[in-house]
Amino acid sequence: MNAVDQQRQAVIKHTRRTFERSYPQMQFPSPEVASSAAQRRADLLSKISINTESLCAGTKFVNGVLPPGCSLCAKGAWSCLFVTGRCNSECFFCPKDKDPQALPHAEGIVFRSANDYVKYLHAVGFAGVGISGGEPLLSRDSTLEFIKGIKHEFGAAVHVWLYTNGLLASDENLAALKAAGLDEIRFNIAADRYSLKMVRRATRCFKNVVVEIPAVPEDAEQVRQAVPHLSDMGVRCLNLHQLWCSPQNATELIQRGYTFLHGPRVAILESELMALELLEFAADHSGFLPVHYCSSVFKQRFQTAAGLRRDASLVAGKHEDVTQAGLLRQLSLSGTESDLMWQENCFERVASKSADYHLDKMSGRLFFKAALWGSVDFSRFGPRLQYEVVHAPQSDDHNSQATTVPVAEDGELDLVRSLVHVQPSMSETEQTLFEATVIKGERRSGVPFESFEWIESGLPDYF
Repeated sequence: MNAVDQQRQAVIKHTRRTFERSYPQMQFPSPEVASSAAQRRADLLSKISINTESLCAGTKFVNGVLPPGCSLCAKGAWSCLFVTGRCNSECFFCPKDKDPQALPHAEGIVFRSANDYVKYLHAVGFAGVGISGGEPLLSRDSTLEFIKGIKHEFGAAVHVWLYTNGLLASDENLAALKAAGLDEIRFNIAADRYSLKMVRRATRCFKNVVVEIPAVPEDAEQVRQAVPHLSDMGVRCLNLHQLWCSPQNATELIQRGYTFLHGPRVAILESELMALELLEFAADHSGFLPVHYCSSVFKQRFQTAAGLRRDASLVAGKHEDVTQAGLLRQLSLSGTESDLMWQENCFERVASKSADYHLDKMSGRLFFKAALWGSVDFSRFGPRLQYEVVHAPQSDDHNSQATTVPVAEDGELDLVRSLVHVQPSMSETEQTLFEATVIKGERRSGVPFESFEWIESGLPDYF
């Protein structure tokens, strides 16, 4: 069994375990169906390629300019704040487990006040905040408190947007959101039978109005008919998300006869094809608003990596780097005391900051950031390359020392570092490859450390 087949079997095993009760009823594509669908996808991607930009390593597509919130999401520079678990809609596709008692939380941390959340934003350095739920307007006072707190502290430096089903988007509520400082509002019109009434109302109040919906295959014609109306209203963008499956919505999706796709996040095949067909339709009509397809694999890869980078940056030493994939990269040299002191002096002459390198006398290693690679005398040293993942402590981490990071007045994060790869002494060939790909940015496939450095490219195979 080759590496691809092994990886597929591991994914299938994971999916079976996650959806233990539902899996036998879930329809996955036969090889013939998968091949035909893959060809259809390739044809659509080819057709839209002239007028559509491929972003985030080929997992996101837009025929225009992304809304500000989406741009921040693509960079991993945003925090998603869930102000409530309550909702006043019963969408069949909702993947969440509703919890009416849920307190405001973001990235797994509960925040009892806007002040606490602001301190967290400072600690991590986010440039954007998306406010979600449930339905945020069911907790209007709390929602307004958080928006006011963020904008009072950061002003235009932090872009704030809100997700709503629109059912409570009255003139009064919209005016209150605007007065609080909200920058962007997004409507899930699929929750209200594709009514555009509240969207039209919001365009009179907000510059940045976005319609963001899941790509429901059977609703393709309704969405298509809505596009010119959204354009006429001045809506900033139509965001289409690929339907994805969770234990909470699996039964509903099964009953609709969808084709499921194996993956770290189980998605719906017909949903992706519908979204690409809508992109083709919009690309053929240059006067329409931008249409943006956000695939399920984008969320799985890029949002996961963003979370890893956030945690890694909180514990990283100043002489360590955080990779695009979200791992801590540690480069170090070992040798005689005189060689290490000589190399340290070289770093001192070229380093922008003395913290970019560190001589640890206890271990006898000289640690340095990748930016100093060009100043290493490789005739004296074979660099050690190490990657670690940073995460919350798990049950089997009792031997790992946790780092406690304060992120709010009453809140803190416990994080541990786990070794995932180490190359004790890089050979000359490995040094050349590392320099070409990591230092010079000449990304190639098949590099031994590829998965530790970069996020995987392209849409996944159908199976």
